[in-house]
Amino acid sequence: MRGPDAVMSTTMDRSPLAWVLGALALALATVLRVASIEDGHTTAFLIGSALGSVVASLLIALLLRFAYVRLIRKGRPLWSAWVLVIAAVISVLVAASRVGRDAEQAAGAKESCGAVRTAEQLVGALPDTWRSLPSDPELARSFSSRMPQEEIGEVTARSVGRGGEPVGAVVVVELRRPGSREELIAGFSEGADGKVEDAALGSARGKLYRAPDGGATLVGMSDRCAAAFVIGVSPRTTTGIAGDLPVEPS
Repeated sequence: MRGPDAVMSTTMDRSPLAWVLGALALALATVLRVASIEDGHTTAFLIGSALGSVVASLLIALLLRFAYVRLIRKGRPLWSAWVLVIAAVISVLVAASRVGRDAEQAAGAKESCGAVRTAEQLVGALPDTWRSLPSDPELARSFSSRMPQEEIGEVTARSVGRGGEPVGAVVVVELRRPGSREELIAGFSEGADGKVEDAALGSARGKLYRAPDGGATLVGMSDRCAAAFVIGVSPRTTTGIAGDLPVEPS
């Protein structure tokens, strides 16, 4: 007489319901694994990740099933609904490990970065020559939409005035890791066709781009994990605002 485990194995091998449940479990596990990927990736990347996850999990599950039917339960079929269940478990474990790893990396990066001052805080510390104007959320959204979301955190913006008229703005982009600095400066220089020059950002240094329309943009690090973009109606205005910002070399 067959025991309960033998009956269950046979059911999992032959029952259409077992195959359906196994497939649903694998699909759900794949969704969870893809959901653990950070934002900012394209749809094609996510689809590729999902397909890769299914294939890799199935291959590992087949290897485990092969060892099981060859060494422990000889005579059982290799292809079984158990393969889908095992693949689902593997996908869930990988997703859980990825979430844990990302949480640790985020905590470590935050600890190593220290405090990040917002654009309002930087502009508010400017001398009386300049006037802090209301924040500009549309400018902040514009900057955020053009940058890789997985590399940045909060984006803040503040307009700067002089003599009652707006003459520039300061945008602060929080970076998720200190190593993003080099990539940011390189991307800024590339976007400006290499036509950048060194300029002061407080007592630190930044890169200045003179736009064809007469305006200018200067970028540099305002904190260890924050980049400041200073935009002015002219290069003189831009360098004036940037030079008065309370920024120290990081």
